[in-house]
Amino acid sequence: NNNNSNNSGSGHRNKLAATSNSARRRRLQAQAAAAAEQAREDEGDGGLNNFFDFGCGCEGDAPRTVTLVVRNSGLCVADWALVLPDDGAYRPEQWAEETNLSASRAALKRILDHKLFVVSPRRGRLQPGETCELSLTYHFTQSPAVDRLPANFHVLHGADFGLGLKATVLAPGQAQLHLPDNGVMRLVPVPVDLADAPVQLLALRNPSDQPLRYRLDLSAVRELQACNHDFPLLEFGEVAGEVPAHGDALVPLRFRPLEAKSYVFPVALLLGEAAAALPSDNPDTNPDSSNCSSVALRLEGRGLDPRGEDLFASMAAHFDAVPEKGSLVPSRSNTTTNNNNNN
Repeated sequence: NNNNSNNSGSGHRNKLAATSNSARRRRLQAQAAAAAEQAREDEGDGGLNNFFDFGCGCEGDAPRTVTLVVRNSGLCVADWALVLPDDGAYRPEQWAEETNLSASRAALKRILDHKLFVVSPRRGRLQPGETCELSLTYHFTQSPAVDRLPANFHVLHGADFGLGLKATVLAPGQAQLHLPDNGVMRLVPVPVDLADAPVQLLALRNPSDQPLRYRLDLSAVRELQACNHDFPLLEFGEVAGEVPAHGDALVPLRFRPLEAKSYVFPVALLLGEAAAALPSDNPDTNPDSSNCSSVALRLEGRGLDPRGEDLFASMAAHFDAVPEKGSLVPSRSNTTTNNNNNN
């Protein structure tokens, strides 16, 4: 009997220990999930991978408005709505005070309270083949800030599409550079036997209120050209300069392919006063980058074979490419970049 009692007690303790371990695992899993959720909130993307970026501007700049065209490509009538958090998705508990909100929730509340993002119309009905225009506006009111607003494009009895609205407000004197397509420039395809390559433009845009000095570090380009019999595959009209406040700088370049293939040219863009310290006619010496920031650019080009390719079709495909996205690069001095078509 004692043995049975001991065995029963031991089994009971083992069961309690197993239950305790299981509860501990569930608690740890819940804490990990909560931490991951908080990390996503703090990052501010709300779990969205698609953001419509209004770009950046300074506090007090004029509101920026863009037009979004929506078309019903189906065969049925489509009732749609662009659902924002103030439609009911964001409803903090009534007992929650302002101090109890997380940083991301407080930022979202500020965006909604001040109506920083305005969308009109918010809902409608489209007949098959019909289109409508949505006006999206952002107000640059408070700096510095990176405002993100999650939205959901909902179609009744159809699929939903998550979309985020994003804008950046610069503080006075804050330097910023806006690069096309997240630092990737796709050059216009050029035939390999073209005697005089066309001039193309690298556009740098400065949305801040301070001028920004820059210099191109072409050491990687020179190494690539050394492997091609020192042929000038990529030439820049200027390698250093200044982007004015609220302005643009257009850097001319020529792409001369040797072969009918794809080329990738890595270029380092140095920003700051030290970026233009050396004369631009000294290509073999790089400036001291310790006092300036650096960002990597990637120029992609393709040589065309005039005997086997439709040159007009290749160039048309280049200009019909997906519209470029943008990325912001902070610097110790500031300026901007504009989206320009290559010539």
